[in-house]
Amino acid sequence: MTRTPLLSTALLAFLGFLLQAGLAPAAQAELPPSAYESMRAAAAEVLELEIASAERTESTSETGNEKDSGRRTLEITAIAKVRKVKRSAKGVKSGAVIQLRYTTFEYTASGWAGPSPVLQIVKGHRYRSWLQQTWDEEFGVLYVPVAGGWSFETLDDKTAKRRWWWRK
Repeated sequence: MTRTPLLSTALLAFLGFLLQAGLAPAAQAELPPSAYESMRAAAAEVLELEIASAERTESTSETGNEKDSGRRTLEITAIAKVRKVKRSAKGVKSGAVIQLRYTTFEYTASGWAGPSPVLQIVKGHRYRSWLQQTWDEEFGVLYVPVAGGWSFETLDDKTAKRRWWWRK
């Protein structure tokens, strides 16, 4: 019969507690394509947009956790004109002007693993988008991406070969 040292038993019990309490660092992994396809299918708004303006600001991590190292968080604010409506639960019409606000990130270290960041949309370019309408006290009606890294699909020649990991 093998005896487990008391320290090992205590350590295992403590790690089990952390996992049950949700206090252990969250593991992040890329989602399978079927997960993104499900999110797209559930999107309330599927719109083709032309971006009239887009601003990108770097945001600082509020947590300061090590899990945030190796990536930069970005806040994206954009104004877009709706060119075509494929589906709209809120009755968005072609020609409407909408405001988008969302957070995305860039990986700054090599060898990263994690979910695909939401594309950083660019002024003057066209995208098919999977969105949801939301309300913000400060900004009013906003649209946010709902399919993670698959929330925007490029539509024009300027961006047809562009992917989220390419630099401007």
